[in-house]
Amino acid sequence: QTPGKAISRTRLLEDVFGRAPHDHDRSLNSIVYLLRRKLGPRRNGRCIEALRSQGYTFIGFPDT
Repeated sequence: QTPGKAISRTRLLEDVFGRAPHDHDRSLNSIVYLLRRKLGPRRNGRCIEALRSQGYTFIGFPDT
């Protein structure tokens, strides 16, 4: 809905899984990995970026 805007890991976990994060939770990392593979196989998966201490952002699809 808002390309370029960072969404925190906590918010994503709450919105997607309906729960708060806990220590060493890798479930979101796995989902993002799979999404990158599905959305950008020919674009090196660079449509979703991780932003340190902020969360993830969808940067859009690069021109092909």
